[in-house]
Amino acid sequence: MSSLRVLFCIFVIYFLLPAAYCLLPTAYGDVYKWIDKDGTVNFADSIDRIPENYRKDAEKKHFPTAGIILTVKHVIDGDTIITTTGEKIRFLGIDAPEVASEKMPAQFFSEGAKMANKKLLEGKTIKLEFDIEKVDKYGRLLAYVYLKDGTFVNANLIEDGSARAYFIPPNVKYYSQFKKLEKEAIKNRKGLWSEPDSIASIPHSNAIRNIGKFRFVEGVVKNIHNGGKAVHLNFGDNPDEDFTVTIFDRDYQRFIEKGIDPATYYTGKKVIVYGKIKLYRGAEIIVSFPEDIIVR
Repeated sequence: MSSLRVLFCIFVIYFLLPAAYCLLPTAYGDVYKWIDKDGTVNFADSIDRIPENYRKDAEKKHFPTAGIILTVKHVIDGDTIITTTGEKIRFLGIDAPEVASEKMPAQFFSEGAKMANKKLLEGKTIKLEFDIEKVDKYGRLLAYVYLKDGTFVNANLIEDGSARAYFIPPNVKYYSQFKKLEKEAIKNRKGLWSEPDSIASIPHSNAIRNIGKFRFVEGVVKNIHNGGKAVHLNFGDNPDEDFTVTIFDRDYQRFIEKGIDPATYYTGKKVIVYGKIKLYRGAEIIVSFPEDIIVR
């Protein structure tokens, strides 16, 4: 072997391969399990995300995409459970109404959603399926949940109106299936959709008074700002105060595949947008799928 080829092999082994390994997504399988002073089981996708005083006792775990078997000990609410071994699991692709807490009163149908989840899962053996991200910033496992008989729990809760479909990229595996089930639940006014405000659209000027709520928001897109990393559909002259729809560049391709260029298509159009209203300067909904913006 020539000296040049030897140098090339050394370069590949010591520089290119380690770099490629670092680019592997979290879904490759490894997460870190750690237990805090209260005995709560937590997870993180990086050792750096664990408080420093807990890192030395953290345990590296390899979770395959599907097949983890656990038993449910306690149902916290309509989309969160705790297992007998302490894992807290947040269901992917759904959002159930929030139960009462010190910070906020109970949302409509929160107890109904919790009871539906409890009836399905408490004391039952479950199997987990993961998406791209396995853990969230609160130390919970993110998963699709199945019963031994094959019941797809996440889908079941949407179907009976106990939860709405809610996706945060990159965890979007069952978007089409869940939105189809949600559409039927809305049509039949099941569960949380029996509340009149849940299906009535509000004018964009009222969005600021509905922060934290899922709403259909209606208005005309006055102008569009392309910031490079995101496109902002502005419904007023002052983005810092008015309603804005944000589409991140990570989601452009889904729009392009539908023949929609987010940077130009919606200008001057009357639309209804569905999503969770957040406070960012003014009121904002982040949209990741073209199906969530309906042109009237």
